[in-house]
Amino acid sequence: MEIVVQKFGGTSVATEQEREYAIKKVSEVYEKGDLPVVVVSAMGQKGSPYATDTLLSLTKREISSSRDKDLLLSCGEIISSVIFSQELRDLGYPAQAMTGPQAGIKTDDAFGNARIEAVKSSALNSLIEENVIPVVAGFQGATSEGDITTLGRGGSDTTAVALGVFLNVDRVEIYTDVDSLMTADPRLVSEAKPIHEINFTELLNLAQEGSKIIHPRAVQIAMENHVPLYITCAKGSSRGTKVSWQTDDESPTWDQGRVISGLAHMDEISQIIIKPREGELTMDLQCQIFAKLARKDVSVDLINVLTTGVYLTVADDKVEQAINALEDLPVETDILKNCTKISLVGHGMKGVSGVMERIFETLKNEEVPVLQTADSNTTVSCLIPKDKKKAALNGLHKTFSL
Repeated sequence: MEIVVQKFGGTSVATEQEREYAIKKVSEVYEKGDLPVVVVSAMGQKGSPYATDTLLSLTKREISSSRDKDLLLSCGEIISSVIFSQELRDLGYPAQAMTGPQAGIKTDDAFGNARIEAVKSSALNSLIEENVIPVVAGFQGATSEGDITTLGRGGSDTTAVALGVFLNVDRVEIYTDVDSLMTADPRLVSEAKPIHEINFTELLNLAQEGSKIIHPRAVQIAMENHVPLYITCAKGSSRGTKVSWQTDDESPTWDQGRVISGLAHMDEISQIIIKPREGELTMDLQCQIFAKLARKDVSVDLINVLTTGVYLTVADDKVEQAINALEDLPVETDILKNCTKISLVGHGMKGVSGVMERIFETLKNEEVPVLQTADSNTTVSCLIPKDKKKAALNGLHKTFSL
């Protein structure tokens, strides 16, 4: 008997009809003589009665206790697990709902964005031995003191992969509302194509740079523990996306020699330019800038340090914190809001000349100004005005024949 972890996102369990598609995937595994371990998100998206954002809107004021907020947010997944397990039982399949803590998810106490420290569950093992389908509430765990925690946005993916590691499964299946990982966001790029095979490093880079199909932390855990991943949609019989373990020196198996594998983008970004009031930017002042930002818990990205100043980006909701952090330093700041970061990801660009030339030529032709860049062996990122992102994505998608 093989154990297969199957994770279903909010849209896959939102309605009775959607859950029928999901349950069919579960039943297919069970009927083969294998055992599915199901992980579910809260039902639906913002506006749905039990979605995470809806639960947050139940109070007039923001909940001041992060512990209490996690307790509230965990309810959506618990409701989903109970409904899903009952519908399995109605069809004659043995199933039992479990909270994240009951399934053994142990976390630190970083409420709202907790990290999994261990998975230990005799109850989960007992169900598996009895051939009962566990239906686990994703996105949640508990501290050693028993306090409920949540794992951050997309945390159900992390729950699924963590259970996959604990159970040493043959694969983890991530079911979402699209057939597979795409070369770009199909809502913005009509010519976006499915990616049927990709390596873990490329998938991690795409996830970190804004692709919403799977949480980066889940990819990281799967990659480090060699847990096979498969991404697809519960509807139909899509080929989906298989994630492989190619080495960094190999080009993608799904299209040998392709320079770029896919595009990702992030919105709600602001650029901050920090310049000394007088003279050049000294090393001492550089250190003070980053120390002050770190102490205020401001995460920075796209960092360029010059003798004339520091160029960096932060999330829009962190701009005020960043400015406050720097107020005691002898610096001036310029803020540019409403930016988008576009990232081109692919092992094929490693050692290939002319990639940056093609990027800039494309953006010039599309009349897209480049505000800042950053690159590595496998990723090139460009900061652009948000209102130019569609033109930029479509132009780059065409240039690199994605």
